[in-house]
Amino acid sequence: MWVWITKKRNDINNIKKIDLHMHSSISDGTDSPEEIIKKVMDAGIDLFSLTDHDSVKGATIVRDMLSSMDTLSKPEDQSGKDMPSEEEKLSVKGGQPDTEDDRNVRKLPVFVSGVEFSCRDSDGRYHILGYGYDPSNPRCRLLADKVHGFRMQKAKDRLDYLDIKYGIRFSDEDVDNYIAMENPGKPQLGNLLVSYGYAPDRSKAIEQYINNLRIKSSFIYPEEAIDVILDGGGVPVLAHPSLGSGGEYIMGYDMELRLRHLIGMGLQGVEAYYSRFTNGMRSEMLYFAEKFGLYVTAGSDYHGSNKRVELGDNKLGDARQGAPGLIRFISRILGDS
Repeated sequence: MWVWITKKRNDINNIKKIDLHMHSSISDGTDSPEEIIKKVMDAGIDLFSLTDHDSVKGATIVRDMLSSMDTLSKPEDQSGKDMPSEEEKLSVKGGQPDTEDDRNVRKLPVFVSGVEFSCRDSDGRYHILGYGYDPSNPRCRLLADKVHGFRMQKAKDRLDYLDIKYGIRFSDEDVDNYIAMENPGKPQLGNLLVSYGYAPDRSKAIEQYINNLRIKSSFIYPEEAIDVILDGGGVPVLAHPSLGSGGEYIMGYDMELRLRHLIGMGLQGVEAYYSRFTNGMRSEMLYFAEKFGLYVTAGSDYHGSNKRVELGDNKLGDARQGAPGLIRFISRILGDS
């Protein structure tokens, strides 16, 4: 798997708090990747993944940022000798204690590449998470670029719709800034409507204006996303299964049919610990994970100020006490299995 890790973290006993589902400003979150890393560290999260919508760009950015911060966490020098003791390090540093940067390096979290693809077929809509894929894999990049093209066309269609249907026009500067975003979507357009006084808040703007647009948009099939994630060496996981693509309610026999459908395509895991799940939803997904031998993941779906969800809020608690499928997944990330 494509993972960034220091040897200080390569033991599952060191992985207590995790969050494997969050979004940055590369898609529809408000925090930059750099801000995400800082907040992850401030929250004491030991293992995380950045799962921007239909984009693999963030994986490389976060990996490079963590690597640049890792100047003090090498376990041995090039000759294979152990690193100096704390006393030896103090003498080298002129007797000065660790700086805040020094201490931050030693608590750097484990990072696994992530992505969230929006998919659909004749049986429904799905959000497929991919973990541990190689972001330089040509097929991963091509699929991300393909879906990004769909999103950009949808953004332009929404602007045209607001103009034609409601006579709403934004300044050329605001339009250019919106289109220049990595992944312009409903939240950003909703914020723009609010700033022009068309709605009191973003939710109302989306409900009263944007959601009224009904067009036949392009999409990818779940088997496309799953196949590409597998080809990149990753693990495909169904995001927030009980909520479908976000606003649905799927449980019981319908959920089992959906899982069998996706498992037949190569699905390997389910997000059973999730910020918006009830106890019943979580219990059912853990049951299905055991029944079908699936990995289990945990995520908050953090979007910064674009969604009222706290980073690390996935209803899990101590990951070391998680379900067997979660332990197996973390072990695979750490290279233990």
